[in-house]
Amino acid sequence: MRERTANEQGYPFYWLDEVIEVILNPERTNLKELKTEHLEQIKARLPTEINTIIHRIKSQAFSLYCIDQVKVVAGHYDLSVRVLQKQAQSNLENYPKSGPLYKTGQLIRAGLEELSNSLHHRYSTYLPTVTPDDKEENPTFQNLLTKVLCALSADQLGIILRAAFDVKLIIGNSFRKVCKAVAPYLSTPWKKDISWDSVRSNSGRPEKRDLDIVIQTLEKMIEKIKSYR
Repeated sequence: MRERTANEQGYPFYWLDEVIEVILNPERTNLKELKTEHLEQIKARLPTEINTIIHRIKSQAFSLYCIDQVKVVAGHYDLSVRVLQKQAQSNLENYPKSGPLYKTGQLIRAGLEELSNSLHHRYSTYLPTVTPDDKEENPTFQNLLTKVLCALSADQLGIILRAAFDVKLIIGNSFRKVCKAVAPYLSTPWKKDISWDSVRSNSGRPEKRDLDIVIQTLEKMIEKIKSYR
């Protein structure tokens, strides 16, 4: 059996995350370049990954004696599954409705459903009965926001949003939808109204100057945060 990498050992959803968020995500991968044998490898490994995650949470929960700790662990697993379910469904909706890619997407969706059912069957008393609202589709939440002036360009804001989305600081069905939700409430010194596409378009292929400015800005923020101690 193949040994699991350090990343996979530390984050039980590492492989699923890579497959769903990157490899099979039409916004991040040219799916036409995926070979059938690659899809077959994904389908063959999927049941093992699902079972491994199920056993992993059982092991973690068994070693905990505090109910609050079990709630935290179960909640983390539940949230991770729901995020992957949203992305997997979004992926599937953008696949051709026949062929090995669509079948692979269906199997992944079914695998995540099995994982979700297992979590809620065993840990239902530790999980919230009402799932968090999807803020990007909640008009009440959006109406509370006003336009914010940011001292960065649209391209630079896109880099920050892309990073926040990739590390799941911001959770949404897709990065495009996140940009559509956020852009109407942002302005820059150069543009009062910025389009969601201007925020999204260059975030994955940023220019070095924009990267440098974003990094410098984040470094200043880190230093400021350290001063809050």
